[in-house]
Amino acid sequence: MNVESAELFFAILAILAAVIAVSAALPWLVTSWRTAVWETLEPIRLPLAAAITATAMVGSLYFSEVANFTPCTLCWYQRILMYPSAIILTIAAIRRDVHVRRYVLPLVGLGMLVSTYHYLVERFPDVFESSEVCKLGIPCSQVWFERFGFVSLPLMALVGFGATVSLLAIPITTPSASPAAPQEESA
Repeated sequence: MNVESAELFFAILAILAAVIAVSAALPWLVTSWRTAVWETLEPIRLPLAAAITATAMVGSLYFSEVANFTPCTLCWYQRILMYPSAIILTIAAIRRDVHVRRYVLPLVGLGMLVSTYHYLVERFPDVFESSEVCKLGIPCSQVWFERFGFVSLPLMALVGFGATVSLLAIPITTPSASPAAPQEESA
C-alpha cells in the first residue's frame, strides 16, 4: 500500500467513525430513536471503541514511521492520550469491563479538546500563530495531506476521539441486566 492509498483509506475510516459518533450521540437528541440505536450498539460498543482507538494508533504510527510525516507537538499530545486509550479499551473489550468508561472518558475527552485545537491551528494558522505550544520543531499548522477537502490528520484524531466518547458516554447496562429493564452503570 502506498502513502496516497493509506491516506485515502484512513480518511474513509475517519468519515465512518464520524458516522458512528453521530449515530451514537443522536439518540440523546431524538428520543424516538434512543431504544433502537442503543440496543443495536449495546453489544458492540466496547469492541468498536477499542477498534477505533487501535486503528487511530496504527494509523499515526504508519504516517510517522512509514510515510515519514514528522509529528508536531500537538500530534504528540494526541498520541499520549490515544495510545493508552487503545490499550485500555482493548483489554476492557476482551474482559467485557463496562466500567472502563470511568477511566477512558477523561483521556478521550481531553484528546477531543487537543484535536479540536490542533484542527483549528491547522485551518486558521494566522489566528493561532502566536501559540506557544508549537514553537519548536514541526509547526502544528503543517498540513501533511487533505482528503475530501477537509479530512486531515488532526481531524482524523478528532473523529476517533469523538466516536469513542460517543460510544462510551451512552449508559452501559450491566451484563446481568434483563432486556426488559436495563440497569445503568452506577457512577
